[in-house]
Amino acid sequence: MRRRRREAAAVVALDQALEATAQREPQRALEIVAPLDLEGLAPRIEMRADYLSGWALTELGRLGEAVTRLQTALAVAQEIGEGEYKARISNRLGIAYYKQGKLVMAERCFIAAWNGWYEAEIIDIRFAMLVSHNLGNVALRQGNLPMAIGHYHEALRYALDLNDTKWIGAIYWGLGLAHLQSKELEEAYQAMTDSLMLQEANPKDSFLAEVRGMYGAVANMVGRTDEALAELRHTVYLAKASAAWQALVLAHANLAETYLKRNEPNNALGEAEEAVSLARDFGLGDLDRAQVQHTLARVYAALGRRIEADQQFSTAEHLAEGQGERVTRADMLYEYAVSLVSWGEATRAAQKLAAANRLRDARRD
Repeated sequence: MRRRRREAAAVVALDQALEATAQREPQRALEIVAPLDLEGLAPRIEMRADYLSGWALTELGRLGEAVTRLQTALAVAQEIGEGEYKARISNRLGIAYYKQGKLVMAERCFIAAWNGWYEAEIIDIRFAMLVSHNLGNVALRQGNLPMAIGHYHEALRYALDLNDTKWIGAIYWGLGLAHLQSKELEEAYQAMTDSLMLQEANPKDSFLAEVRGMYGAVANMVGRTDEALAELRHTVYLAKASAAWQALVLAHANLAETYLKRNEPNNALGEAEEAVSLARDFGLGDLDRAQVQHTLARVYAALGRRIEADQQFSTAEHLAEGQGERVTRADMLYEYAVSLVSWGEATRAAQKLAAANRLRDARRD
C-alpha cells in the first residue's frame, strides 16, 4: 500500500515536471524531479524521471549529464518494451548529441525515433514534425543539402497540418539555410521572407532576431543591399533587446559583408571588428568565431592590408577545423585561395583549393 502511494505521488510530480519542460522551465523541472525517492518503484517511473531530467539538462546546456540520464532512460525503455517512450527518448538523446556536435550519433538517434514512431504507431503529428525537422538540421550541418531540403519539406507538411505558425516559420528558416548553402539564392530569399513574416507574430521571441538577421544576409547575397542594411540594423536592436548574442554577432558580421558588397570597406571594418570582439566576449563557438574572423580577413584584404588579412584567414581556418559544416569550411578555404592568388602566392592557393575540394567531395559521399 505504501509503495502504491509513493508511485502515485511520483507520477503526479513527473506530470508536473513534464509540464515545466514543455513550458521551457527546465530548472523548475529538475527541482521537481531531484527530491523524488524512486528506489523500489516501477521501472517505468524511473525511466520517466531520467527522461525528463535528461530533457531539462539538455535545455540547460548540461549536455554530458543529459546524455547519461537519457541513455539510462532509453535502456530501461528497451528492456520493458515501452515503444513510444523509446522513440521519444531517442529524439531527446539525438538533440543532446546534436548540441554536442556529434552529428553521426545524433542522426542515428533521430532515425531510431522516426522508426519508433512508425513501429509504436504513435498518433502524434507534432512528434513526426519535430523528428523530421531534427533530421533536416543534421543533414544541413553534414552538408547533405538535398536530404536536408527533403526532411524540411516533410516537417513543413506536418506543421501546416497543425497550423502552427511558429514552427512553420522555423522550418522555412532551415529551408532558407539549405537553399543558401546550395547557392539557390532566390529560393533562400523566398524561404527567409516566409519565415520572417511568420516569426513576426512572436515579437518577443529571440528567434525573431536570428530570422531577421539571416533574412538580411540573404537580401545582401541577392543584391538588395539597401534592404539588407535596414534589416541587419534592426536585427542589432532586436538582438540586444532579447539578449540573442549570437544573432547580434552575426548581424555585425553581415553588416560588414553588406558594406563589402557595396564597395565600402572602411564602413565594413568597424562592423567586422565589433563582430570579432563580441564573439570573443560572449564565448561563441569555434565555427561562429571562425566565420566572423573570416569576414574581418575579407575586409582587411579589400583594404589592401595583406599581412593582417592573411593572419585572420589563417585564424579562421584553424578555428573551423574539426567542425561539421563542410560546406561553410569549403567556401572559406576557397575565398582564402582567391586572396592568395591576388597576392601572387599560387602554391599556397593551390593547397587551399585542394582542401576545399576534398571537403566538397566528402559532402557528396
